[in-house]
Amino acid sequence: SSRSLRISKATGKKEPFLQMSKKRGLSKEEKRVRMLDLLMEKQAPFTMKELETMGHRQKGVTMNTVKEAVMENVYESFVDTDKVGTQTLFWAFPSKAAHTRRTRLETLREEIARAERDRAELRKRRADLLQGRESTDERRTAQEELDALRRGHTERQNELQVYRDNDPAILQQLGQAIVVARDSANRWTDNILSVKQWVKSKFFISDADFARQFEIPEDLDYIEE
Repeated sequence: SSRSLRISKATGKKEPFLQMSKKRGLSKEEKRVRMLDLLMEKQAPFTMKELETMGHRQKGVTMNTVKEAVMENVYESFVDTDKVGTQTLFWAFPSKAAHTRRTRLETLREEIARAERDRAELRKRRADLLQGRESTDERRTAQEELDALRRGHTERQNELQVYRDNDPAILQQLGQAIVVARDSANRWTDNILSVKQWVKSKFFISDADFARQFEIPEDLDYIEE
């Protein structure tokens, strides 16, 4: 087979043209480009049957794949088609293809610009949400106290279970300590839930985001009796 360069009317670039190649078949995109080149070179309307013959002889596109290649160009708005009498004709002009490419390029540019604007807005929202959530000594201290209260509550619950059948005085003392620990933990829980509600209403974030940002369990709730 012989190999040469040609200027594609569809892309405007030099492309290798493999004549009568037996080593590999044409890809779907190559067939589409070659059929578009053919129509642009002729600049006249043709029936599908005529295109199948010319595409095979002049562009090396197998006849049974010409229709798919031509219709792909129709779907992409590079090729026009219309029914004249009993025949359906297909044609393409370089000016139409150039206009289609420019329109598509503008559309892509607008989509990129819109995506950049959305990205900037998301970054701004993230910065707003993070404002005031910096780790502080006060916040760390409050978290440590809450954790300590929870641990104390768990320990006392375990002790209560051990002494449940023992000295009533000890049982009463442990019960009172549990009440104090529970009330303290619930006060902290109430404060946290109030802050959570305010942040959600102001910054429109989900429970999961709030829990992740403040490192608070999602299932945080009051301790029942």
